[in-house]
Amino acid sequence: AEIGGWESANNGREEIWSDEARSLLNWPTGEELTLARFAACVHADDRKDFLKVLRRATEIGEPYECEFRFHSPAGVV
Repeated sequence: AEIGGWESANNGREEIWSDEARSLLNWPTGEELTLARFAACVHADDRKDFLKVLRRATEIGEPYECEFRFHSPAGVV
């Protein structure tokens, strides 16, 4: 299985995305990838649950695992 990751740094002011995450998401080279832009690409039917899990992880440090559908800027699902 392939896996990519991201982390938040500088008290949430900076996001660091792995090259693997960018590749798996088919994110265009050179295009800025932020959590807000990423969340906007999560399938509409999955977005509410994704944001709920993410909020719990960032607010209280709860570990998470989440599956969701995603539409890349290049149109790949």
